Amino acid sequence: PALWYIDARSDRNVGQFTEKFMKSCVSPRVIGEEMAAVESLARSSDQLTVSGSAESGVMTCTYAVDEVQACIQVKLPDVYPLRRMEVSHPKRAGVSEDVLRAWETKMLAAVFQQDGSVANAVSLWSENLTKHFEGVEPCPICFSILHPTTHAIPDLTCRTCKQRFHGACLYRWFRSSQNSTCPHCRSVF
Repeated sequence: PALWYIDARSDRNVGQFTEKFMKSCVSPRVIGEEMAAVESLARSSDQLTVSGSAESGVMTCTYAVDEVQACIQVKLPDVYPLRRMEVSHPKRAGVSEDVLRAWETKMLAAVFQQDGSVANAVSLWSENLTKHFEGVEPCPICFSILHPTTHAIPDLTCRTCKQRFHGACLYRWFRSSQNSTCPHCRSVF
């Protein structure tokens, strides 16, 4: 949420007025535009379909490859973008819960910390699934196939264990651990 909104909520009258104004004048249009952008993304993809309505603020995105389907449900609150969207995973399609949680965190960060759109977040999820189904293993540091900011796949390989990492994740690991050992097997990288 916007920092000014967090401050505005401290004054009950201002907070209520802001939410009422957003619900009636701003949020319906923003939600409609976000849903239209996600629907446009789905039309340009062979694997992605979207259903839902702007009135409910709920959209279901389904990714299908062969006979495998993964599904996320995105709920935009009635005062969006003042409050965060919610993401749930009705169909996991063989993706572990930890990996889905990491992807969800990256999706939310893309929308709220990097000023992205819901379509950007759904695209990131779809790209992660594409890479997942193509056999690319996720980075064992961030549990994501595509790095959330660089959108790169894990490209640095440990010579000992052959585990692959995102360059940015590995750099962060080296900095935080204060040594240059593999996070997986602890051999010198």
